[in-house]
Amino acid sequence: MISRPGIVTGLVAYSSGGNGSILFIEVADMPGHGSVQLTGTLGAVLKESVEVALSWVKGHAYELGLTHDPSENIMEKRSIHVHCPSGAIPKVCLESSLFSSC
Repeated sequence: MISRPGIVTGLVAYSSGGNGSILFIEVADMPGHGSVQLTGTLGAVLKESVEVALSWVKGHAYELGLTHDPSENIMEKRSIHVHCPSGAIPKVCLESSLFSSC
């Protein structure tokens, strides 16, 4: 089985107002011992979101087809790396790029 990194696109909203931004989060799984490595520009809230998402996947691994045994620990022989590059794309630029270049 070949493991390729996955990329998730998120929207950042700021509590102080202003323009939001687009955020790309890269995830890769690999053989390991259950560790989760978080790198890049992950703030505390985003780190917590990663932990919650992983807990949800672990809890639903059987329904998601990640294991044939509902009691299997899917992280026992794998590790996860989550990376958030620092270059978010400003939302205003994305919207305006539909009509012209930024």
